[in-house]
Amino acid sequence: MAAALRAAVSFALFARSYKIIHFQRSNGFSANYVHQVFQDSRNYIWMATDNGLVCYNGYAFKSFTTKDGLPDNEVFGICEDIRHRLWLTPFAKEVCYLWKGKVYNRHNDPVLRQVELRNIALHLGTDRWSNIFTQRKGWLHYARR
Repeated sequence: MAAALRAAVSFALFARSYKIIHFQRSNGFSANYVHQVFQDSRNYIWMATDNGLVCYNGYAFKSFTTKDGLPDNEVFGICEDIRHRLWLTPFAKEVCYLWKGKVYNRHNDPVLRQVELRNIALHLGTDRWSNIFTQRKGWLHYARR
């Protein structure tokens, strides 16, 4: 009995209360579906959505869409490399990245021009040398940077 009481008191001391906020169009969130949520090295929250890439800085949203250079507005995945570039897997059969507020794709990056995918990349990752790995249906693709 005493052990159970100590455990309950310990739990109560370490318990936190969280404020839950529902993001929707009325408070600036522009998507209906979120595929992935990612926190970058600068503590920004990024969301891969059905309506582009969305960044939340704790106060406001910033969206990136095809108007900003994304190959497609449907974005499935996000990862960050050692150079702080955010690599994205859009619905289009290509990868792109966001760096210093600009989207780089196969039209403005010569290395990405060489990356050809036959299908949508489901997962994306980088290693400590900024090499890019994509995965789709059992295949691992590698692009050396």
